[in-house]
Amino acid sequence: METLWEFLEEKTENTKKTHIVVVQRGPKEDKDLELEFRRICDGNNRLGLELPFEVIFADKNAMSTGLQFADLVDRPIGLKALA
Repeated sequence: METLWEFLEEKTENTKKTHIVVVQRGPKEDKDLELEFRRICDGNNRLGLELPFEVIFADKNAMSTGLQFADLVDRPIGLKALA
């Protein structure tokens, strides 16, 4: 999220509200994710800045091109990062 903010800053769009869409996983997981998301946005991040992001939870069955693309790339990236 910090990198996204830096990208938006470069484009002078960093003060506008930005929605980040994530896939619903379950009530507990969604609650935990939203809590951590809010902590990061409130300034608990490497930049020490408040970030103007808002989380939106999408149903797993949503036919979103962006979510489908994310599904294709997130696992390989995660596996590489954990290796």
